Amino acid sequence: MENQAPRPEVGMDPETPILNEFLEHGIDNEQDCFKVLLAVLNGIARYIDYIHHCEPANAAIIRDAGHQLLNVASLLAQFKGLHLPTAYAERLAQIEEANGVKYNRFRRGLLQPTGADIVAVANSWQAMQEGQSLHDEQFHPAVINNPEIWKLGHYANHISKLPLYFLEGMDGERSETDSSKDLADLTAFGIKLITEFIGQRLPDTPVHSS
Repeated sequence: MENQAPRPEVGMDPETPILNEFLEHGIDNEQDCFKVLLAVLNGIARYIDYIHHCEPANAAIIRDAGHQLLNVASLLAQFKGLHLPTAYAERLAQIEEANGVKYNRFRRGLLQPTGADIVAVANSWQAMQEGQSLHDEQFHPAVINNPEIWKLGHYANHISKLPLYFLEGMDGERSETDSSKDLADLTAFGIKLITEFIGQRLPDTPVHSS
């Protein structure tokens, strides 16, 4: 599907057969997206557990998790008829505007444009990644300056809120506004995993509309 995010470049996590099945055969509907999201959370939880127990941990788990969050966000946007880049830009702007004094400093032109400004005109995965990174530097320094394992747990906490929201969406109990926000959050945390833990630059390819 043309709206789908770029797939992982190499390898798959051998311990996540459900995720591997979808990597090989594709995601066909919202139920598949829900299963992939649960598999991603399972993989992140196992990775954190390995680190806590000083056991070998395969970073491919986190790489694949990030890419699959982008895949799920892209496909859900297509299934729901939503435009992912617009939803993403609106969500970042909402977070920045809620950040009061700091947001006003950027808006008065005392500092560079915000991450939401970059994403609002982004037409590629790479541009969205750059906007997210700028947004995090400007508005979330207390998070991104923490140790990696702390950040991973923090992001997993955020991602773990989403499965219930998607179940509500499948039952028609989630508004379009909330669904748009959910897709943006999936995108943000997919990009964060790929950027902060793998250091992989997303391709300069278009993010297609729904």
